[in-house]
Amino acid sequence: MAINDLTDIFGNTDTAKQNALQMKLSNDIKNALASLPSAPRPTNNKELSRQKAEIQNVMNKVITDKGNKLADSFDKVFLLAAIILLATCFIGIFTDRKDDPNIVVAVSENVKI
Repeated sequence: MAINDLTDIFGNTDTAKQNALQMKLSNDIKNALASLPSAPRPTNNKELSRQKAEIQNVMNKVITDKGNKLADSFDKVFLLAAIILLATCFIGIFTDRKDDPNIVVAVSENVKI
């Protein structure tokens, strides 16, 4: 049944009732659409450019933070490798063999000293 089909029992149309019903339906539809969580919001170019700038700022921060954390992890790995190398070099200094005077070194006749 359409709004324009409202007639009284005598066949006369009631425009006041039609207008009231149309306004009520219009308000109900607007309220229902506004209460939806995914109702589209009107956007303009300024709002879209602001959102774009915010997204770019967040992405730049993420990329910077990712690079810093990656550099920090490599710094820790290289520091650990340097400590191990330094410790083994220091230990290596004290592991030289001392010459034992009781050991006789056989020298071949072909070798000139």
